[in-house]
Amino acid sequence: MKKAETFRMAVSLVEKLIETKQIHFTTQDRIGKNLESQISDIHAAIRCAWDKAQDDGTSTTGR
Repeated sequence: MKKAETFRMAVSLVEKLIETKQIHFTTQDRIGKNLESQISDIHAAIRCAWDKAQDDGTSTTGR
């Protein structure tokens, strides 16, 4: 799996998490309190997608 495909998979996963309300974005007055948590959740979702691609042995490496 190419890096672009892995990135698209990660974005799709994050979109699905938002759709299913597993992560959500708050209104401006509360965003300061929750922004770090939301970024952490998104990072974890992307990392999970990347790790899954690595485990499948289908992604390319080379940073």
